Amino acid sequence: SKNLSSKAYVSLIINYIIKIQIYSEEKSYNKQKLSQIVIKGIKNIQKNNNMDISVVIPLYNEDESLPELHSWIKKVMDTNGFTYEIIFVNDGSTDSSWEVIKKLHSGNPDNVHGIKFRRNHGKSPALYCGFEKAQGDVVITMDADLQDSPDEIPELYRMIKEEGYD
Repeated sequence: SKNLSSKAYVSLIINYIIKIQIYSEEKSYNKQKLSQIVIKGIKNIQKNNNMDISVVIPLYNEDESLPELHSWIKKVMDTNGFTYEIIFVNDGSTDSSWEVIKKLHSGNPDNVHGIKFRRNHGKSPALYCGFEKAQGDVVITMDADLQDSPDEIPELYRMIKEEGYD
């Protein structure tokens, strides 16, 4: 899903405000209650449409490295104030990688997502499926074996956003 432009976002907020006014006058709804509902809706729009980074991680039998990788990415994202998602694509692992992904998701359902292949299809199909699900303005791929450093993400993001790299 695409990010809303600033103009579209402002227009959406104005429409919500008008609806609050109309509903509260015509149907004697509580303005405060309607305002709370609208604010919740706007926060959901922000959450779903203003994600900075999607990190797509194809993996095969990497159960031991996933918790450390997740923690490292989370630390980098939180430190830099990025909105983000991590998409783990389990490419038919025979170890406990999928159970680890489910556990990471349950501890952080807004930021950790998993895709599971029943059998090994290879890195390219795994990346393709991750790209299809990615919602971030910038998509970064990483290997699950800790060879790629999440500490490089802020600079990659800056280069893409400010210098036009892709």
